[in-house]
Amino acid sequence: TATTEIYTRSLHDALPIFYPVRAEVTEEICLSQRQGFGNQYETLPFIPGRILWGAVASLTGIRPGDQPDKSFMNIFYSGNVIFSNLYPEDKVGYRTKPAPLSARTFKSAPGFKSDGVDYTENGYVDGVGDWLLRGIPKDVEYENYVKHQGFYSGTPPACNTFHLSFNQITQHERDNISGITKAGRLFSRITIPKDTVFTGYIKSNMHGLDKALEDTLKKTGIIDGIEIHIGRSPGRIFLKKEADVAKVQDEKINFDSEFFTISCYSDTILLDPFHRYLTYVPETTILDIIRDTVEFCKLERFFSSRKLIHGWNGAYQRPLEAEIAISMGSSFLFRFKLKSDKNQSDLTGAFKELQAHGLGLRRQEGFGEIRINDPFHFQAGVM
Repeated sequence: TATTEIYTRSLHDALPIFYPVRAEVTEEICLSQRQGFGNQYETLPFIPGRILWGAVASLTGIRPGDQPDKSFMNIFYSGNVIFSNLYPEDKVGYRTKPAPLSARTFKSAPGFKSDGVDYTENGYVDGVGDWLLRGIPKDVEYENYVKHQGFYSGTPPACNTFHLSFNQITQHERDNISGITKAGRLFSRITIPKDTVFTGYIKSNMHGLDKALEDTLKKTGIIDGIEIHIGRSPGRIFLKKEADVAKVQDEKINFDSEFFTISCYSDTILLDPFHRYLTYVPETTILDIIRDTVEFCKLERFFSSRKLIHGWNGAYQRPLEAEIAISMGSSFLFRFKLKSDKNQSDLTGAFKELQAHGLGLRRQEGFGEIRINDPFHFQAGVM
């Protein structure tokens, strides 16, 4: 298939080239979680890659009805250039990470030890434990534990929960003559306040696109910084390319002798051969990519959920078709065995390419970002 062909290209042609980007909120933003007809608008806690993708595309000057050139199509529609989700920046300027759905914390004392939580009573060494590798503990009392949700910074055991601030505003429209609120015009918004900072990246997975992407970022003003409108009015951010790649990416892959994990750092849209949406990552999908290096690959355990993906086409002012995705934070444990004529270096190369490209559909819009062998699963505290 076309998807498999992407992964089988030589690693030399697929080394990722990163452009870290930083977005500072200059006027509070509301990125509605869903399109509806109610009077309550609740914002997403991050800036989706599809918004970054659309914003950069619009800054090129292309308009509905225009015939885009080859360079535009290669950058925005080939799948070889990825516009990641922008996640909150922590106190020292690093991109935070979504908590795995396998992470658990004690209900009465939630959080990491570094958050100031008294972890001595919750059974976890560092306040938060992970159930992916070891499974659900025996005789656990489920009502005492909850999923540790949201974003976190650092690597276990030195982790902190990131708390994103929100504002709630209520607005209404008055009749200029009577001074009375117009019927049906009272609404409220939950917004992200001014000065909040998000970080992410734009990357090219092919050397041949590096120059074209660099020229596009210069043309749109992102290299030097530009203020753009996003979300519901008056939402604005100042978007700028940053130089410190280390604060945005960490793609090191460390191996266990017989297991590996895949963690969804963003919502992931996967289809089966009959074009039905999947709510987990099947072993066949991964085996199609690494079959040259392993004897077998078996899905042992996973924690996942599904999510409806809504969207809005700003160019045509109409909603996008809803899709079903594997939720951000979903995590999967696989058992494997190397072929006799292969070594760990061979598998590392295959996994680096898989991690660079991501999984599923609409990867250019930030979907399908994955991390292989996320240290959280191997180092988080256990009961």
